[in-house]
Amino acid sequence: MAYNKSKTLESALKFLQQGKLAQAISEYQQVLKYEPKDQSTLMTLGDLFVRQGDTQRASDCFERLANVFLHDGFNSKAIAIYKKIAKLAPAETSPLERLAELYVQQGVLSEARPLYLQLAEIYLKGNRGQQAVESLRKLLEVEPDNHRVQLRLAELYQAMGQKKEAALVRVSFARRLLDRGELDEAQKLVENALAADPGNAEVILLKAQIFSAGGQAEAAIALLEGHSDSANGGEMTTVFLDLLLKSGKMARAVSLTHTVLERGPQHHRHAHKAAAALLEAGQAEEALKLLGQIRDLLIESGEQEQLGKTLLSAVEKMPGRLEPLEWLVDLYRKTSDSFRLPDAMRQLADAYASAGDAQGAERLYEDLLERNPDNEDLLQCLNRVRTQTGREPVFGPPALEEETSEAAPASAEPLPEPALDEETQRYVSQALTDVDLFSSYGLTQKAIQLLETVLQRAPRHTATLERLLDLYLGAGDERRTAEIAARLEHLHAERGDTANAERFGELQRRFQRAAGISADAAAAAQPPAAISAPPAEFVVTPAEASIADVAPAQAPPVEGQPHSAAPASGDVPEIHSTAGAAALEVDLTDDWAALAEEVQEPIETPKTASPAEAEVASAEITAAETVSDEESEEFELELVPTKATSEKEELSAMSQDQFLNELAAEVEDLERMPAEAEAPAPQSSTSAAPAAGTSAKDGESLDQLREVFQDFRTELEEIGEEEDLETHYNLGIAYREMGLLDEAIGEFQKVANGVQGGRPFRYAMQCSTLLGLTFMAKNEPKIAAVWYQRALETPGLDQESVLALRYDLGVAQELAGDGAAALESFRLVYAMNIDYRDVAERIAALQKN
Repeated sequence: MAYNKSKTLESALKFLQQGKLAQAISEYQQVLKYEPKDQSTLMTLGDLFVRQGDTQRASDCFERLANVFLHDGFNSKAIAIYKKIAKLAPAETSPLERLAELYVQQGVLSEARPLYLQLAEIYLKGNRGQQAVESLRKLLEVEPDNHRVQLRLAELYQAMGQKKEAALVRVSFARRLLDRGELDEAQKLVENALAADPGNAEVILLKAQIFSAGGQAEAAIALLEGHSDSANGGEMTTVFLDLLLKSGKMARAVSLTHTVLERGPQHHRHAHKAAAALLEAGQAEEALKLLGQIRDLLIESGEQEQLGKTLLSAVEKMPGRLEPLEWLVDLYRKTSDSFRLPDAMRQLADAYASAGDAQGAERLYEDLLERNPDNEDLLQCLNRVRTQTGREPVFGPPALEEETSEAAPASAEPLPEPALDEETQRYVSQALTDVDLFSSYGLTQKAIQLLETVLQRAPRHTATLERLLDLYLGAGDERRTAEIAARLEHLHAERGDTANAERFGELQRRFQRAAGISADAAAAAQPPAAISAPPAEFVVTPAEASIADVAPAQAPPVEGQPHSAAPASGDVPEIHSTAGAAALEVDLTDDWAALAEEVQEPIETPKTASPAEAEVASAEITAAETVSDEESEEFELELVPTKATSEKEELSAMSQDQFLNELAAEVEDLERMPAEAEAPAPQSSTSAAPAAGTSAKDGESLDQLREVFQDFRTELEEIGEEEDLETHYNLGIAYREMGLLDEAIGEFQKVANGVQGGRPFRYAMQCSTLLGLTFMAKNEPKIAAVWYQRALETPGLDQESVLALRYDLGVAQELAGDGAAALESFRLVYAMNIDYRDVAERIAALQKN
């Protein structure tokens, strides 16, 4: 039979009216079979299990409901449900733990603290001292600045015999005091920690830091010197090295870095720090020795930028020394830094020339001319050093110099490079911009992989090929450099550009020899025909109609590139590159997502509501918007079928409020259950013997722990705290919406007490009014009248609010049986507005009595 929710709910309701709880439960379980997250059904089923006395199954239903609320982001409603679970199963700790966590998430520490204390007490009663201390540790995490909590927790660890943990708690708080500059208090805590655990390295380190902050550097050095952790490369080494450098003890600092480096190359940062300090102190030679040992390690660990700054400082402080310049050029080559490499090469070439190393200078000038063939100044410098070595001057870039004295015949004007279509040109330009960015940050492999991807779309684009050639050259990939140079040679030869073809041909032959590749092997690996005539699907011409036609291979999207410029879908061809094999995957996915605009229906105030109720409803909406949407959605319990019911059914049908009020009464009954139904009574900390399986020593430890805990609890109860009134107010609204009136009253009263104590709160009048309305819902009109009167005492009320509150006060007084007071309230309303609601009729009725 097909599932019909309305009929199933109707059948369940009929069973309820007949008092057949088991059959009703079966029907509701049928609903959950098809709709396991139905909130109303979960709430109702939990209520019915409570009526049956099956608290375990009731708790399961409520926990499922709480998880639904949490999944939907309704934390306040989840808190309300967990409070119900905690009342149903007072001996269970998991609901209390979850409730404490949720209060912490809501920022209501005043509610979380007693829960953690309650958990600790439960664990202590069960002789589970370690779990008790763990609960208090969680309390410590949410109150890291609470001095008394910190110290008491340390005492608890001490009572448990956990000296290391006690020391760590003290150290943690001492560190916070040190950060705030409270050195004397931090010193006291550290001394206490050392007394508990004398060999604790972290405590000793903190003591040295306190000495240093207090200007006692020598005392700090003496404390750390000789300690086994001072040269292990950890935090103590860092602090010790800083102290030595700041104190000018450079020789001891250098000795320390050598000792640390012997433990492993991963500790190179200490040596780098020492080298930089030596440069600043004018000891450049010592600094250079250290840099020579660690510069490769710094490059491999990705610290190229820091190394570059140090080398530039060394170049400045050591004019005429070649090593810093050589290392700088080597750094820029390895990181493919095409922006700073030419300047460094020029400086080194000039330095070689000045030092009389003509061959070194010639090699660098030739390399620079290959990169910038029109630079006349470089050409003059090259000819000058060639003359010094007895060689003939050149009349153009060295790559174009003929091996023989015969000049090459003049060639015709070379053909221009074929133009790319507009979209491809836009794609290539964006990609080259990204390549420049990658190169500036030393991300060579990412830049190479992106250029290889560009070549899949524009395989004959010379600018891309030249950039790729530079990167492979800087990365030291001689084989791939030769391949790209050969490709450029053939492209320029096709266009009749003889000069560039010869230049790249010479470059190809040079790196082919360097890579150890024979001419025959190079020809077999890359035939000229394959380069000069790439596959048709890679050729880009303006005549192609779409990107899908031009580039069937899918290239990874480039960050910042419009989606429309991405290549068509397909498989990415494999890039045969020795450098690319170990490269990191380039992920430049465009993360832009379309934003959907949510439109929420406006919440209307019922026409029959009084102005005070309307103002309260408005306040509820405003307050709910400041926290989350969860308070703006009313929880409804649908039990009544959609079709009209008979008068008898209407009388017997139970509303959501009725269900929840009855549940609250049953929960109160549960709290008054006989003692034998509760958890076993805890043993006395003074007279009872230890539990079975517990040694006398453990029992003594637990007794001591209980004593410390009681002191701890007493102190915490004395701690005053300014609670977040708005959070309590919003929680009260959430509870009231769910029909949990007692919980709502508790939250509203916390707000009212704060206001009464002088704390400002923008919804003070609304809070008192909500208390009045909630007590009226609990059929407590006399108490409601007290809160309506309190609301009237709020300063600055407008006339409409005063009228509404006086009228509601009169209604409450009348229901409470105080006719004289009610008549007086209604007369005050009548005096202000004779036509206000039914005030005239109410006065007349009271005067007759």
